[in-house]
Amino acid sequence: MTAATDLLNPGGAGSLTETRSASRLFWERFREDKAALIATAVIGLLILIAIFGGPIAARVTGHPDFEQYQNLMQDEFGLPKGPNSQFWFGADGEGRDLLVRTMYGARTSLIVGVVASGIAVLIALVVGLVAGYFRGFVDTSLSRIGDVTLAMPQLLM
Repeated sequence: MTAATDLLNPGGAGSLTETRSASRLFWERFREDKAALIATAVIGLLILIAIFGGPIAARVTGHPDFEQYQNLMQDEFGLPKGPNSQFWFGADGEGRDLLVRTMYGARTSLIVGVVASGIAVLIALVVGLVAGYFRGFVDTSLSRIGDVTLAMPQLLM
């Protein structure tokens, strides 16, 4: 062996370097990041609450989603009372349990967020494909339209 070969392969002719795939490298680095693991656990918990939280809350509290408890949860002025041992989050103006309604609302919010993100990805995919295919003026125009759209305050849109 020459000196250059020894530098490239210090273990000799029989040693091989271990190659790792991109996904394996990702998981190795991801497991070391404690904040990422905690965030993943919190997101997973929120997804489980969104999927199973409504029926579980209704079963635990004994209050169905649309059941009204106006006599129990309103004061002498007709205003909803705050949280207590029966109604952990209190009740709304109609006398419905806010814990149960919050858990059912989490499912709706999750569905809306996933669908809206999917639509945004599809629109961006089509615009990116068109810009990449036609290049030149079309690419520049679509990029500038995207820049202007991102520069506008969301409240105006």
